[in-house]
Amino acid sequence: MSNIQRFGSYFLLKKIATGGMAELYKAKKSGEKGFEKLLAIKMILPHLSANEEFISMFIDEAKVAALLNHQNIVQIYDLGKIENSYCIVMEYVRGKDLKSTLSRGVKSKSRIGVEHACLVTASALAGLSYAHRKRDKGRDLKIVHRDISPQNILITYEGEIKIVDFGIAKAATQSRDTKVGVLKGKIAYMSPEQAMGKPLDRRSDVFSMGVVLYEMLAGKKLFQGDTDLNTLEQVRTARVEPLPHELNAEVPKDLEDILLKALAKEPDERFQSASEMEEALQQFMRKAGYSTGGYSLSQYMSRLFKDDIEEELREEEEWDQTMVSEALSADTLATSLKDQTAVPEKPAPQPAPQPVQVTGRDIADKKEAPLLTKVLAAVIAVAALAGIGVWMKSRPAPAPQAQATTEAKGDTSAQTPPAPAEPAHAKPEKAVKAPPAERHAAKAGQEAPAAKSEPAPPARASVTITSDPPGAEASIDGRAAGVTPAESVDVGPGQTHRVRVAKAGYDAWNGSFSAGPGETASVHAELKEKSCSLSVNSNPAGAKILLDGQDTGRKTPASLDGLKPGKTYKVRLVIDGYGLFEDSVVADPSRTVSVNGTLVQQFGALTVDSQPWAVVVVDGEEKGTTPIAGLKLAVGEHSLALGNPKLKLGKRMKVRIEPNKTTRIVVDLNKAPQ
Repeated sequence: MSNIQRFGSYFLLKKIATGGMAELYKAKKSGEKGFEKLLAIKMILPHLSANEEFISMFIDEAKVAALLNHQNIVQIYDLGKIENSYCIVMEYVRGKDLKSTLSRGVKSKSRIGVEHACLVTASALAGLSYAHRKRDKGRDLKIVHRDISPQNILITYEGEIKIVDFGIAKAATQSRDTKVGVLKGKIAYMSPEQAMGKPLDRRSDVFSMGVVLYEMLAGKKLFQGDTDLNTLEQVRTARVEPLPHELNAEVPKDLEDILLKALAKEPDERFQSASEMEEALQQFMRKAGYSTGGYSLSQYMSRLFKDDIEEELREEEEWDQTMVSEALSADTLATSLKDQTAVPEKPAPQPAPQPVQVTGRDIADKKEAPLLTKVLAAVIAVAALAGIGVWMKSRPAPAPQAQATTEAKGDTSAQTPPAPAEPAHAKPEKAVKAPPAERHAAKAGQEAPAAKSEPAPPARASVTITSDPPGAEASIDGRAAGVTPAESVDVGPGQTHRVRVAKAGYDAWNGSFSAGPGETASVHAELKEKSCSLSVNSNPAGAKILLDGQDTGRKTPASLDGLKPGKTYKVRLVIDGYGLFEDSVVADPSRTVSVNGTLVQQFGALTVDSQPWAVVVVDGEEKGTTPIAGLKLAVGEHSLALGNPKLKLGKRMKVRIEPNKTTRIVVDLNKAPQ
C-alpha cells in the first residue's frame, strides 16, 4: 500500500473519517526492538489551521480529555503541532461506534438486544460519571460532554464501551466561554434546556444518554422531524411517544420506568447524576439476571462485523509487508550507491601464497544483516552521497594490489596467485618480527594457520505457541506453523509477527509477538468454544420462549445467544389464548438460525342462564338476554355481568374459557348481593 505516509514520528496508515473540524487517521508508532503501537491521530483540517477559534476548540478538547483516565473513555496520549498541523494522538479502538452497530444490526436482522442495550448504557454512564466528578488540584472541573450520541459511543470487538470526542465539552479549564443561545451538539440527542440555549449542567448528559437508550430499545430515534427545526421543537417539548414497549415487547416495565425518569423534561425530575442512573440500571440488570460483563456483547460484535474484522487484519498484514518492502528497497538503494561510488584500488604487493580453508561456518557467516542494519545503511548512504564525490576527487591513488579469488566447494582448499616481483628500485620496508609460533612453522616448512576474521552469524529468534485446548492449527504472518503445541518455530528477530490459532468448533484466536535476537517468545491462546445465536419471532408478538422445556425469561421478538454448535434445540412459543407453537432447530455457528412462529388463537363457548331473566354483558359488550347458549369467546379470562333493570338485580363475575370447551353459568339473581 503506497498510501502510507510519514508524519513526524508516526506512520499514517488510513484515513478513518472526516468531520467538519478535523480528520481522523489510523496510525502506527514504531520503536526499538520491534515495538509497535496502533494509534488514532485527529488532525485539524488545513483550511481551519489559521482559524484561532477552531484551534482553541481543538486544544480545549485535548486539555479536557487528557485529564481523564478511565476504562470507558478514549485515552489521549499527546497534543502537538507536526508539520504545521495541530493534532491529537489518542488510543486506537478496535471496534465500531454505536451508530454503525445499530445500522448493521437492522440490515442483518440482528438488532441489539435489551440486555446489551443496558450494558452499553451503564458502561457509558460509568465513564460520564467519572468525567462529571473529575477534580484537578482540588478544583471541580465541572465537565459536561454536551455531545452524547451514538456516534460518540464506541463498542470494541471485545465488548468494551468507550466515550469519545470531548470536542465541545464544557469545562472549567476551557480558554473560551460558550455564548448563551448558541447551539452545539447533535440536535436529535440534545436535552430540552440545550435545545433552548440555556446554561447546562451534568443532568443534560443524563437526558442525552436516555435518548440513546430509547433508540436502542425502540429501534428508532426518539426525536426525528422532517427538518432540523421540527426536530428541535420535538426536543424542546420532550414527549416520549410511542413508549418503547409499544415497539418492542421485550422491554420490561422496570426498565421503561428508568428510561422515562432520565427523559424527564425538567432537570429536577431526572436522575441528578450519571452515577445515580448507572446504579439504577445496575440494580435492574442484577434483578433481571442480565450479564454485566462484555463477553456476550463481544460475541455479538464478532458476528455482526465478522467480515470487517477479517478485512482489518488483512489490511494490517499488508501494511506490515509494505513497510518491510520499503525498507528492503532502501537497502537496495544503499547497495547500489555503494557500488557506484566505490574507488577501485590498484593491486598491492601480496605475501607468499597461503592456503585458505573455507568451511560451512565461514559461508554461514555471510548471511544477510538484520533489517534494522539495512535501513540504517540506506539512510547513511543517501546522507553521505555528496561528500563521497568530493572525497573521491581529493583522495590520492592507492598502491597497486593483487586481487585474490577463493572458490569454495564443500571443504576444499584454494590458494591465492603469486604476488608480482618487487621492482629493484623499491624501497625496502622495515622488517617485522613474526610471532614465535609462525617463525617455528616457517622453519619447519609448515603453513601458518589462517586467522578467522569473519563476524559471528546474526542470532535468530524463535517462538513457542501453545493453546487451550491443544491441537489447533497455528500460523505466523499467514504461514503455517504447525499444530499446538508448536515449539521453537524460527522467526525473524526484532519484528512484530502476527499469530492466528484456529481449531474446529472454536473461535479463531489472533495475537502478535516480537522476540529479540537469540530470544524465544511464548504465545498462549485461550480458545473460546464457538456459540451460536437464535432469532425468535412470533405472530402475534409477546410470546413466552421456552428452550428445551426451560423458560428463557424472554418474549418474542428476541435473540438468544450462547447456543452450542450442532446441538438440536426444541423451541416452544406460548401466549395465553393461543395454541402452542413448537419447532426444532440445529445451532449453526456460521449464521443466526431463525424461528418464526404463527400462533393460532383458540376459542371456547359460554352458555349463560339466570333467574329471573337478565341482560348479559361480556367484556363490556352486550350479548343479549338469558338464556344464551354457545356464545363463542377467545380462550382466557373474561368479565361477565348480568343485570335485570326492572327488578334492579345484578351480578358481576370472572369466567375462564377453555379451548374447545363450553363453560356453563347459571345465576340466581334473587340470591345475588344487592
